[in-house]
Parts: sequence; C-alpha cells; structure tokens
Amino acid sequence: SLILGSQCNDKEDAICVCLRSSRAVSDIHRTLTDNVYFNDHLGSSTSKLEQLRNILVAIARHRPSIGYCQGLNFIVASLLLVVDDEHEVFWLMVVLLDTLPDYYGDKLRGLQTDCYVLQQLVVKKYPRLHQQFLRHQCTVDLFATKWFINLFLDCLPQETAFRVLDCLFYEGSKVLFRVALTILAHEEERLLAFNDIGDLLMFMKEILNQKWMLYCHEFMEQVFTVPQPLPGKLIKKLRKKAVAERAF
Repeated sequence: SLILGSQCNDKEDAICVCLRSSRAVSDIHRTLTDNVYFNDHLGSSTSKLEQLRNILVAIARHRPSIGYCQGLNFIVASLLLVVDDEHEVFWLMVVLLDTLPDYYGDKLRGLQTDCYVLQQLVVKKYPRLHQQFLRHQCTVDLFATKWFINLFLDCLPQETAFRVLDCLFYEGSKVLFRVALTILAHEEERLLAFNDIGDLLMFMKEILNQKWMLYCHEFMEQVFTVPQPLPGKLIKKLRKKAVAERAF
C-alpha cells in the first residue's frame, strides 16, 4: 500500500521519522500553494496534499537510500496535476529516479556531477559567458542546482515545464542540459552586460521569468536546435571526468 499507517515497524522507523520531520511536513504544505489542489485554505474539496504525502512516503520506503529530499515534493505535485492516480505517479517517479541517478541520494552526488558537466559545456559552447562568470566568481551551481533538482518545474512557466518533463521521460537526462544551455544562449548578451556580481546574480534568479519562455512550442524547438551538437558520449565522458576530478 502507498498509505503510511499510524504504526511503523522497526525496519521503517527511520523512514517514518524522515517523512514526519518538520522539514518534510513544511515542504508538503509549501508545495504549489497558489494551486487550489494544494492549498487547503482555498477551500478545495479535492485537495491533493494527502496524495502527495502518500507518494513521498512510498518513495521513501521504496528507496530508503533517498528517504525524503527537497525537490521531490514539487515533482510529485506537478505529476499529480496531470495524472490523478497515486500508483501511476509513484511508478513515474521510480522511472525518474532511475533516469537521474544519485540526484536525490546521499550528498546529492549526481546533482553535483551534472552541475559540473553544465559548467564544462558552458566553457566549450559559450566561452565569453564562461569568462564573464569567472570574472564575477559565479559558478553555474549557484543557479543550476535549483533548476536541476526541481527539473525546472518550479522555475519555468507550467506548460513549458511540462513539455520539458515529457522530453525528460522520452529523451533522458540530457534534455536538462539542453534546456539550461538554451536559456543561457538566449540571454547571453544580457548576461555579458553586467558589471556587478550582485546584479548578475539577481538576474539569474529572475532569468526564467522571461516572456519568451511562455511560448512552449517555440521554446522546445530552440531546446533541440540551439545547443547542437550535444552527443550522449560527451555527457558520459564529462560525468566520468567530474567523478574523477572532484571525488564525489
């Protein structure tokens, strides 16, 4: 069953404690609060908060090495908006966790690795932008960590974010790099114009609020044309290099 009962056996005590922790509980109630399905105060009779909690518990039981990690709540909630079935959403999450190894595990090693990979792709594809980041001591993990851990779901406009998620299921994790590189390429000239680290970082916080990102069809067309070429062999090579150099 996906439902967490009132009692936990000894084997699951750690999981139960994890999901009942103040962080997990507060995250659940901070998820998509502007959506009627996830805000009890809006008076919806079809709240999905209990479904969200059930699925997070099921994930923690299925993957005890992960337990609960911030970011999972946004992904599960987003899936619940389009798939109104706890079991189906759970198995979709299992596929995602397999697609993104160690993104949500101990020390977020997979996430750190892919931030490193994105850094190297920026060096290779957008050298001027790389130099701008170097001048201001701005590393890509300062903004890419949030992008990747939430799979852009709480960053991009909803319809655009769902298109990215569709492609993630179909194409695999490489699409996350395509999206990040497309955004950086589109905003490169504006990013190069900043002379102050504070202004640069402030813009990076707002970069996904640009009007052009509302047009999901055009956005996805750019995602699959702008960063070309981006072979899977290169991603695999850079991931191996990341592990070797940074000893995750």
